[in-house]
Amino acid sequence: QSPDSIVTVTRWRGSFIGYNPVKLLANAIFQKLFSLLYWTHLSDLTYAYRIFPTKLVQAIKWTELGHPFLFETAIKPLRLGVSITEIPGSWHARTEGVSHNTFMKNFEYIRVGLQVRFMNSSQILRSSF
Repeated sequence: QSPDSIVTVTRWRGSFIGYNPVKLLANAIFQKLFSLLYWTHLSDLTYAYRIFPTKLVQAIKWTELGHPFLFETAIKPLRLGVSITEIPGSWHARTEGVSHNTFMKNFEYIRVGLQVRFMNSSQILRSSF
C-alpha cells in the first residue's frame, strides 16, 4: 500500500515478556524524550524489526556498527520525512545465550540521537532515493 514507507514493529503496543523492570522504565523515558525531540508519534524507535524500501536503504549513509544502528534506522528516515507505520509486536527474554548490549552501552543511543537530530539531508544521504 505504501511502497515508499517503512513498517516497524513496536513493543509498546504489543508486549514485553521477561524484560528487566529498570531497563523497561529507562526505555520508556528514552522513547518519550526522543519521540518529542523528533516530533514523531512513534512509540518504539529502537526495536530491530523494520521493513524498508530498498532504494531508501541504499541512499542513506549508515554509520553505526553496534546496537545504536537500530535507532539510526528510525531516526535518519524521520529526518528525511519518510513515513513510518508501527504495528504491534512482542519482546521475549532470551532463553539461550546472553545479550551483548550491556546497560551502559545503551547510553550510546543518546549520542546518536542528538547527532542525527541536527543533521541535514545532505549529511544523511549518499544519493537521492
